[in-house]
Amino acid sequence: MSSIPADSTAFLAAHGRAYLYVLDASGRVRGWPMIARFADGALVMTSYRKAPKVPHLAGATRATVVVTSDEGSTPFRYVVVEGGLKLTDITPAMADSVTQRMHGSASVQSNSDYSDDSTREHFRARLMEGKRVLIEVGVESATMYAMAEAA
Repeated sequence: MSSIPADSTAFLAAHGRAYLYVLDASGRVRGWPMIARFADGALVMTSYRKAPKVPHLAGATRATVVVTSDEGSTPFRYVVVEGGLKLTDITPAMADSVTQRMHGSASVQSNSDYSDDSTREHFRARLMEGKRVLIEVGVESATMYAMAEAA
């Protein structure tokens, strides 16, 4: 983590709008919009185990994630993250730790609709069903960009 610039780390901690990209078995780029949280040096996301993206993710070992600022923010900024990809089936025993990783950051809570207790409990209840996977992308590199304003 020490090689990641401080501005990129702060941006990742404060923003959750993300786009996850992998190469599929045939070498084509596949991508999906996600909600990601930066926790423990990784971007963490969840998905239903039976979602169409999961077989593509299961066959990949590397991922690129583009985390963006909110729509309408000026300048529009984004961080491109590269790293190893790991999928883990979420068991009911993991529900509390995954909920903490996805909802535990005060900086994200203050900036999202995921901060209230009822939303947190609803998320935890879905995890308890045992139908979801944890998607982790270890942040090996992160580079921040800003789009120039239109002239």
